[in-house]
Amino acid sequence: MYRDVRMALFEALPGGSEASQIYLGLIVYILVLAALRRGFGHLAGIGIVILIGLALEVADVVFLRQSARGALPDLLHFTLTPLALFAAARARLLRL
Repeated sequence: MYRDVRMALFEALPGGSEASQIYLGLIVYILVLAALRRGFGHLAGIGIVILIGLALEVADVVFLRQSARGALPDLLHFTLTPLALFAAARARLLRL
């Protein structure tokens, strides 16, 4: 079931698997910030995104039998854009 949901989600997003993870990380970050009613520079928002990314990679390792070494690039793809937006907001380069 997890595999089916994951594949359907990745097929709905444009690009390959890596691009889908980048889009998914950005979507999750924006949804978390909207739910918290906070800005891009709020620490709770990025913390929750990192925890969700870790949970997804643990699920990949457990349910899909992916290697833990293969999960690290996936976690990087998931968190890279949210971390960049968080850093830009913290450095006062981004005001939203």
